[in-house]
Amino acid sequence: MNTLIGKDAKKDLFRAFKIKDALFNNEDLRLSDIRWLNENRWRSMSKRRSFNDWQQADGIYAEVLQANAIAVFSIQWDGFLLSDNRWMQKDSISNLLPKDFVSLKETLNTHAQYRLRHEIEFYQKQGKHQPKQECEKIMALIANDQDAAYMQLSWGSGWRGMTGDWLQDKQLQNIRDLYNLGRKGKDFPKTRRLVVSGEPKYPLGWVKLIPYQLIAEKIEKKIQVQKDKANRSAWVEQKIQHLMQQNRCSEQDALRGKALAMDWQELEEGEIKTNALADIKAQWQEKDWWDTPTGRSAKKAKEIYTSRVS
Repeated sequence: MNTLIGKDAKKDLFRAFKIKDALFNNEDLRLSDIRWLNENRWRSMSKRRSFNDWQQADGIYAEVLQANAIAVFSIQWDGFLLSDNRWMQKDSISNLLPKDFVSLKETLNTHAQYRLRHEIEFYQKQGKHQPKQECEKIMALIANDQDAAYMQLSWGSGWRGMTGDWLQDKQLQNIRDLYNLGRKGKDFPKTRRLVVSGEPKYPLGWVKLIPYQLIAEKIEKKIQVQKDKANRSAWVEQKIQHLMQQNRCSEQDALRGKALAMDWQELEEGEIKTNALADIKAQWQEKDWWDTPTGRSAKKAKEIYTSRVS
């Protein structure tokens, strides 16, 4: 370990490589049903036995990031340290440390393809076509995306993600023999965690790293939407949902309709009513309805809203 990463903090290989946390919003979280695939059977976590049918084998519910969640974080390379390797231990393998995002991307994508090939082979052998297809989709993304780096991390990535998937096959076999890992002649590791969507099919933990400037507009738009939501009236949101269910109408029809205006008119004077009107007016203005409402219901609603506006 001393040879690999340095014998102390001053000579640590990762000293020149700094990563800050990625911060997500509460709305990026979801509760997922996760099941354990174990040697072509489904492991029940409460009964501690395996079943042929995944629906008989209970898993766990876990809080995870939903698909396509976006967050900003930073990766920094210390140019001073990288310009002079004397601070590192002699004979260390400092060439493993990527010097910029391009080299990091190449390393991660090469390893991601290696991992996915193993996973596709595993699911093919197990006869599990849905997770196999999901891994093939990620392989296709890597092949067609020249700007991003892909990697699997987190609790859901299992032993390969946390411990040993950087080992070559011969090294892995030596480690297995040395520590008696798994049964001889069997796949190792033998267990996969899969998120249920109709059936267990989604592998956990796959993320995409892409330079900020390439998606800055998308991120800034998301931030603006979050700010707009923060300024929205809870009464308006709840009332629109109620009207959509009651009248079987779209969100847009509920927002511009007379029914919302009449319910607003019945509110007592105060902060809730004032904030509700400000929200409704802002949403109407975003859609160019306020100055020139069209349709009888929208025109009547405008009359109600403006009857108290100076």
